[in-house]
Amino acid sequence: MDLSESLTNWLEYDSALLEVGLALGFFGPRNHPQQHSHMFKTNNPLCTALTHILEQLVDIGVVERRDGPTDVEFCWSSKGATRAQDLEALWAKNTRT
Repeated sequence: MDLSESLTNWLEYDSALLEVGLALGFFGPRNHPQQHSHMFKTNNPLCTALTHILEQLVDIGVVERRDGPTDVEFCWSSKGATRAQDLEALWAKNTRT
């Protein structure tokens, strides 16, 4: 499952970080996510890196962010750059400014 599929629905911060980590191959298996939950409660290099990746995906419009009832939530953007061609156009635009 790729990240666009795993972020189809709004997920709280820790769950979204887990999905980014799973998509990059850092965690497994998918059916035991609780074994990784402690990682997102501590300050560590991998959590920091996954946070930066998630924030960058929000910045370029691939992922949306909103305030949820208990935590910040993330979801794959239906309006943003969702295909490689869209991202290439976005990068080309940003290199000209």
